[in-house]
Amino acid sequence: MKKIIKKEITFCDKCDKEYPYLNKCLNCNVEMCYDCVQKHGESYDHAVYFRGSGDGFYCKPCNQELKSIGKDKRYNAYLTIRLLQDELETWGNDFKKRQDNAERILKNLIN
Repeated sequence: MKKIIKKEITFCDKCDKEYPYLNKCLNCNVEMCYDCVQKHGESYDHAVYFRGSGDGFYCKPCNQELKSIGKDKRYNAYLTIRLLQDELETWGNDFKKRQDNAERILKNLIN
């Protein structure tokens, strides 16, 4: 038996390769595969501690444009989350140093 099947196939706008899932720029709607996202775009987590559905993607030209304009609320929210993640990492590293120092001092006093 033969069947005719209509199938939609997605292609990366940058490398023109077929991929089942593409990331779409939230500003200009260009679609890119995972490899091209790493080279030609910027991904943003939707929460400080979590990634997944709701994460944002912007191609590099849109990322630069929105960063310089500073008026897009959604982009600013993603950027704020990125800054909070960086702050958390810095705070955690500083806390770890102080923790190690305090534990080392106590260990030296006990011995």
